Amino acid sequence: MPFSRRTFTVIFLTACLIANTGGCGTAPEIQEFSFTIFSDVHVPTYAFPIGMPLNEENLMDMHNQKRLVEFTGECLAMEPKPDFIINSGDTGDAGWKPFLNLYCKLMQPLVSAGIPVYTVVGNHDHDYAGIGREDLAEFF
Repeated sequence: MPFSRRTFTVIFLTACLIANTGGCGTAPEIQEFSFTIFSDVHVPTYAFPIGMPLNEENLMDMHNQKRLVEFTGECLAMEPKPDFIINSGDTGDAGWKPFLNLYCKLMQPLVSAGIPVYTVVGNHDHDYAGIGREDLAEFF
């Protein structure tokens, strides 16, 4: 049964809380954790000129990718650093694999720093270009 992004996020955060407190019983110790959540980054961007070569140089010059670079820097500068990051969907704008590859590359500094990035699939992440669940599993 598919879940909405909101339902998934609530279930995920509840599971994190239960796991972090030792279950539903009385926890001997509560461990604090922090996280960051973001959504709707739409790599590359909603609009780009028709005929524009979608090479990495042109893509990185677009607002959404520049903002993701800023976001990763902001997360890495946080003290304490977040224990994990949630992207609650619409990572891509058309479900194209090259755009999802670019997103993964932009998230790599966080992953390399030991901060897991959990990505929820949104409606813009599949179907448009024939991409399916198996394809998305390669990225997320």
